[in-house]
Amino acid sequence: MSGKIPLTVHDQLALLQERNMQFRNIDTAPHFLSNISYYRLKGY
Repeated sequence: MSGKIPLTVHDQLALLQERNMQFRNIDTAPHFLSNISYYRLKGY
């Protein structure tokens, strides 16, 4: 294991926003993040 602490969906969204990812609708973002996953989205 890498020793990283797992992030909640809301923490993942905050991290993506810190990395300049923009969301059209932040209210629906948790739904899509839960279904698509952070690792797939972070490349965009």
